[in-house]
Amino acid sequence: MSGEATYIHEIREREINYDWMRVFAMSMVILNHIADWYLLRMAEPSRLVYLCEGLSHCAIPLFLMLTGAFVVDKAAKETPKIFYLKSLKKLGIPFLIFIFMYYAYDLYNKNITWENALKGFITGFHGLYSHWYVVMLAVVYAFLPLAGLIKKNVNLKAYQKGVVVFFVWVMAGHYFESADVVWSLANMYFFGYVLFGNVLKEKLHGIKNNVYGIFLVMLGMGILVINHSFFLYGKVINGGDYFDKLLNLYGAPFIILSSVIIFVGFSLLTIKKEISMISELSYLIFLCHKLFIDIMGRNFWEQIENFFEGKLYYIIPVEWILIFTMSLLFSMFLNWILKMTVYKML
Repeated sequence: MSGEATYIHEIREREINYDWMRVFAMSMVILNHIADWYLLRMAEPSRLVYLCEGLSHCAIPLFLMLTGAFVVDKAAKETPKIFYLKSLKKLGIPFLIFIFMYYAYDLYNKNITWENALKGFITGFHGLYSHWYVVMLAVVYAFLPLAGLIKKNVNLKAYQKGVVVFFVWVMAGHYFESADVVWSLANMYFFGYVLFGNVLKEKLHGIKNNVYGIFLVMLGMGILVINHSFFLYGKVINGGDYFDKLLNLYGAPFIILSSVIIFVGFSLLTIKKEISMISELSYLIFLCHKLFIDIMGRNFWEQIENFFEGKLYYIIPVEWILIFTMSLLFSMFLNWILKMTVYKML
């Protein structure tokens, strides 16, 4: 194999690694929202639910670091106008479709009022659906051409050191602030994950070790489990706040640490089995899965719970498989429709 062919082969393998990481992150998002269903309904906390919540809290950081791994350099190569238009087509069109679907569904079922719907638009869907992530991502994308320009015009080592300082700065600062609107710059700590993912990908380029990779993925997941099912669970049953900034959400130290460790672990893996089809649909699956969770919850969860006699360790995996399968099939269908219609016209 020639040197150029070897290089292309290595890049492709690394892209397969990141495809698997993207599918893993998307699976964790689904697990998180299924666990949320029980977290909100149960009179007393369940350690199993907290375990599932903990495992899944790496999902958003991983998605953001994957964005940095691939999109920062892309933004540096294109004019801002072209970059924004391409991003709007890729992210904005499905987003608008699902806004309509979710609002129509919730208004029909009287889950929300018109006042709540309007407030959702104003706050960037803060606490409403999964759409807050897309609004936050839009803010991130707004700054990506600037990040690409800086990276292209400064010394690489200086850029990487600057990213590390920025990452620590915004993560530490997030502990002292919060925002009730998703598009607020108080949420710029999410941008820290994006830039740090870009640096990590470059630093890890060409390094392969399956043993270390698997160990790091398992270590990161273990930290998440301990953080939620022991530390946070213990705090809550003793009257503490579930949304403790030191133990929960995406700026908590253990969640930052574990997410970075899992990202590094996946980056080290050599994987030959492709999963690109599911990976490419991860955004659509992300947008639609919560609608299916609500439909299932409204119509079938009680029957499923009765069938398994309320045993969560049976129910949650079954629910995850059902939601994942329905979301995947619907996303395949919607993606085909978009390719045959809207995307052809743009």
